[in-house]
Amino acid sequence: MLGTISLMDQLLSSQELLEFVLTDYALEEHIVHAIDDDGLVHILTSAAEVLKYWPTHTIKVQSMEKYNHVIFAKSQELATCYGHVGPVTCHAFHAPRNARSFPVHTDPDDVVVYAVEGTKCMEVAGQLYRLSPGQSVHMAANVPHRAVNNFDSLMLSFGLEKFMIEKAK
Repeated sequence: MLGTISLMDQLLSSQELLEFVLTDYALEEHIVHAIDDDGLVHILTSAAEVLKYWPTHTIKVQSMEKYNHVIFAKSQELATCYGHVGPVTCHAFHAPRNARSFPVHTDPDDVVVYAVEGTKCMEVAGQLYRLSPGQSVHMAANVPHRAVNNFDSLMLSFGLEKFMIEKAK
């Protein structure tokens, strides 16, 4: 379950992510979210909203597989590595120490969480994994998991997704 993903280049830095989420493009696409102190998720639509939450709360940015060629290539590499046929999505999570995250949940698709910066702790099926930059953990579909923000971290979550018609069944 625990693995290491080779780096072709630095995939992303916290500073690059912040610069991106402050762009009109990211805000107009509604791909930037924050998790508040009560665990509620908010879509952020202005730079002022981003700065209200950054760097004290978890920020989630969807559609990162489209961010640059490096993350896109990593998405495709993971599909090949896991023999996956279907879409591969990528979300970035910037989380300061002790920030709220999603509670224990399951996903209908396999997920690979990759630590980019800091230390990311993931609880998977009751077992805690501590990821350093370059390390990853694979979670099969429907396995209970959650992020534990004991440290500052930036991570990428790659979803090896089923096609929508399969999910609808």
